[in-house]
Amino acid sequence: KGSGLGLATAYAVMRNHGGLITVDSEEGKGTVFQLYLPASPEKHLAAQPEPIMVQSRKVRVLIMDDEDAKQGVAIVRKALEAPIRKLATNAGQDGSVIIDGIRREAKAKKNKNIGYNVLTGEYTDMIKAGVIDPVKVVRGALENAASIAAMMLTTEVLITDVPEKDKPAAPQMPEY
Repeated sequence: KGSGLGLATAYAVMRNHGGLITVDSEEGKGTVFQLYLPASPEKHLAAQPEPIMVQSRKVRVLIMDDEDAKQGVAIVRKALEAPIRKLATNAGQDGSVIIDGIRREAKAKKNKNIGYNVLTGEYTDMIKAGVIDPVKVVRGALENAASIAAMMLTTEVLITDVPEKDKPAAPQMPEY
């Protein structure tokens, strides 16, 4: 069973090397993660008798439809739905109904930028309406997840504060 940190780890590697990761997921069809790493400015990455890696323009990696990929998609989907649910709840709406409406409208209009504008109560293209920049939202969520994954991978442990137990009060000072 996977740790559920695969996507965050991949994102941390991409971010640390100036790369890019994209995801395209369709229900019933699968998920494709594309990872782009910058090419080395040198002919070879290491000066050895036999080169480890030659220069290339881009690298494309397909992660097969396995349990880790499914968990990664579920985590990203849940992270992306959480703000919508919170906004809907704050507007007096049912978050699940709003999310279903967004999916329905996006599919009908063949537009992945459809969202729910809580001020107008309408489903609209959020980019054209100037409501949000989805790239910033996704990037922020992935950066937070990546920092946690990188910390756990580099330290190989998770460090937390141990709560202190209530200590008995100090005894009274003797009278002289």
